[in-house]
Amino acid sequence: ACEYGSTAGCDAYKAAIEKGELLQHVLFAPGVENRESQLKEALKLGANLNSTTLYSRTLLQTAISEENTEALKLLLDNGADINYRVSNEDLTPLMYAVNTGNSDIVTLLLNNGADSHQKMQVPEYLNMGQPEADACDLARKLENAQMSTLLNCRLQNE
Repeated sequence: ACEYGSTAGCDAYKAAIEKGELLQHVLFAPGVENRESQLKEALKLGANLNSTTLYSRTLLQTAISEENTEALKLLLDNGADINYRVSNEDLTPLMYAVNTGNSDIVTLLLNNGADSHQKMQVPEYLNMGQPEADACDLARKLENAQMSTLLNCRLQNE
């Protein structure tokens, strides 16, 4: 729109970039071709890889929870903060991956520097019996031994 002289279209396009809507479309909409080149173009125009979606999740958290490895790799390869989340009360990206039970995604995050010791403030509804938790605590809560092994979690009583 900006290239064709449409002021209103250009303003709408720039607003979509600021809100992260363009990146959501590029990363997650079905049928989008050349996702990587479109992502890089959006970044040149000022798009923020750590922007949040409509549901106050980061693009990285969205890719993880949807188990979209293509979008996840694009985000990581282009500089998304692997440990970023909206607030300390939010699950970390690694916790989102543990919650999916997808060992490939957990491994990908760990290999790219995800912090397995990053804590979150635990909301009461999670009923974890502690004020803070990390990815290992979540794996234990979910009783997922495979995730605990991947994360190199110590036994709870150690």
